[in-house]
Amino acid sequence: ATSGGGGGLYNYNSSPVLFNLTFKGNTTTSNGGGMYNDGSILGMRNLTFSGNTASVQGGAMYNSGGIPYVRSSLFWGDGAVEIFNSAPSLTIVNSLVAGGCPPGSAICNNITTANPVLGPLQYNGGFTKTMALGAGSAAIDKGGFGPHCATMWDQRGVQRPQGLGCDIGAYEVKVMSFASVGAYDGFLTESSKGSGVGGSSNTTSGFFNVGDNALNRQYRGLLSFNTAPLPNAATIVLAKFLVMRKVVVGTNPFTTHGTLRLDLAKPFFGAGPGMVNSDFQAAATAKGAGSIAPALSGGWYTGLLTSAGRAAVNKLGTTQVRLRFSLATNNDNGADYLSLYSGNAFSDKVPRLFVYYNP
Repeated sequence: ATSGGGGGLYNYNSSPVLFNLTFKGNTTTSNGGGMYNDGSILGMRNLTFSGNTASVQGGAMYNSGGIPYVRSSLFWGDGAVEIFNSAPSLTIVNSLVAGGCPPGSAICNNITTANPVLGPLQYNGGFTKTMALGAGSAAIDKGGFGPHCATMWDQRGVQRPQGLGCDIGAYEVKVMSFASVGAYDGFLTESSKGSGVGGSSNTTSGFFNVGDNALNRQYRGLLSFNTAPLPNAATIVLAKFLVMRKVVVGTNPFTTHGTLRLDLAKPFFGAGPGMVNSDFQAAATAKGAGSIAPALSGGWYTGLLTSAGRAAVNKLGTTQVRLRFSLATNNDNGADYLSLYSGNAFSDKVPRLFVYYNP
């Protein structure tokens, strides 16, 4: 605590470059609970501000003169006004700021305002205390992807990026990526319209189908992932499922068959990883444990697992994923399905499961 500006740090006519720092619990009876910048040309990258207070202005940061540049940093829970700016030029890029871009002369690009779900200040590995990003954090993968983060590390020494982009703030959530196992991938076809029972299976193609055929029989896909390398003590905070489109046959079932859902089995839908016809209807460990968005990005569909889905990821062996549309058929007597690449395809097209975990 201080009675002057900058409860945690005061920069005066200087040119510091700050990265991978956490400002927590600092307070001042003046301006800038976490930091006060006075006439400084300041570079900030991957900083976390939370729980700082100022009696006057700028719970996290107060800028007076100078040229502050903020990248991939997090400002949350520091009072009504996170950043007070009277500097002629403040730039904030790829950052999370409660309340959004500061008023005044600030230039903001790609600002996130949703909850980062910060954990307590504690030892999460490394030599200093950090604040972990929890389940549903809006800061995960949102800090950009490029030279500024590709050769960096977080405050604990964890390499960035871990996932599909760098995380915002001083903490990077660890990630493991798993490719589906082609020998156990494939698709199942319903025995007859509306039976809800599998009648045949295909485990050899480099693709699998989801939707229905010309006899109004439903297709369901089945993929296997060896998730055993995950640490037993890991707390999974996010799981992303990616699958690449090969072709659409007939009408795109995203427009006629409802939601493309994910069921998870831990470890298998049947008695083993090999596909059998009854896997079509076999009970899931977590039914409807995620869904896939219809929008494509670079040819890929992306799905997120729910909390129940994350709990069903197997840290001791195989995790199986079954894909199905919420409506079995649109009853048009025409084949309408997605053909998606399986683990038997070329390596750059194989389905992936990204598991994000702490500590």
